[in-house]
Amino acid sequence: MTSERGAGAEPGDLELPPVQMADLDEATVRALFTDVELLCERVSVTLKHAPERYVTEGATPVGEALVALLAGHALGVQLRYEHDGRGYLDTVMRGPSGYRLVRVQSVG
Repeated sequence: MTSERGAGAEPGDLELPPVQMADLDEATVRALFTDVELLCERVSVTLKHAPERYVTEGATPVGEALVALLAGHALGVQLRYEHDGRGYLDTVMRGPSGYRLVRVQSVG
């Protein structure tokens, strides 16, 4: 396994970022996207349209990504951003009964 420390890192030396997961309803997804758009810095968006196709990272505004996700034109959205000096990667995916958020906080 490769890490920021290199392929020769010992298993005890590997520091993985904190991961959080949650199931969200539409109102909470809307609130998340609004918060990221209004309160965060260095925001980058990647849309997931189909299993094998992405759009160019950063090419879509947060509001347009939300509309695409809610309308079913995107299977998921990745939001990379900084908030309070910390980096985050949020992946929001459509599911059969709502939305799933997977959040990874940058280490270091």
